[in-house]
Amino acid sequence: MTIGNVGDNKAEVDHLDKMAPKIIHLRCLSDVEMLKNGNYGIYITSRSLKATDLSTEDDKIFFKILRGPHYGYLENITTGGLIREGFSQKDLNSKIIFYVINPLWEVNSDNLEFQLTDTNGNSAVPQMLELRWSRIEMQQTEYEVCENVGTVSLKITRAGHSADSAFIAVKVNEISAVLGKDFTVTSSKLIQFDPGMSTKMWNIAITYDRLEEDDEVFEVVLNSSVNAVLGTKTKAVVKILDSKGGIRF
Repeated sequence: MTIGNVGDNKAEVDHLDKMAPKIIHLRCLSDVEMLKNGNYGIYITSRSLKATDLSTEDDKIFFKILRGPHYGYLENITTGGLIREGFSQKDLNSKIIFYVINPLWEVNSDNLEFQLTDTNGNSAVPQMLELRWSRIEMQQTEYEVCENVGTVSLKITRAGHSADSAFIAVKVNEISAVLGKDFTVTSSKLIQFDPGMSTKMWNIAITYDRLEEDDEVFEVVLNSSVNAVLGTKTKAVVKILDSKGGIRF
């Protein structure tokens, strides 16, 4: 009976060794983070990509890259090296695989093709890993308003993936206009995009002092985005005209 059990176990192991690893989780990735070097990207971890194999340890389950990303690249944040061949399940568990978003491309999604393999030469059917993110920027970069306009509204837009919340900070720089004298802004400098929201307005009150004076200028800058990348239009210049009329674009 003992010999029979050993034979049965060996047959079971042989059967398992001929099976490729199986995907447990394969979800679209969308949580944007920023590294200390300023690069925006998305961590690829076992929360969204996970495979298992009863006869193989996690460091031997390998995600072979058949076709890399189109618009970014994969980086090992521990070594700083580029990832071209692939990565292991252990790497995913350790949260060291980072997809870096290339800021030169104005896109909001990417993907790569991979194939699961193990050290026994077993391989699974190729799969696609999808990555999506949102991009926040000013709709326009210049505003001209008359001093008696009352309020000027700056439109800030979010394009791309909008299923999750995102945030952007706003900074005001005085040029010739003085904050508190020529214009006032809300005390909150953080703008929140709720899920599904693609547009936000940021209002600025213009002071009408009835004095004859030169045109006055200030700028509004977007920075420190959370769960989104910054677009190319991150700054809007506002010129206050000392004349009658309304907003001129």
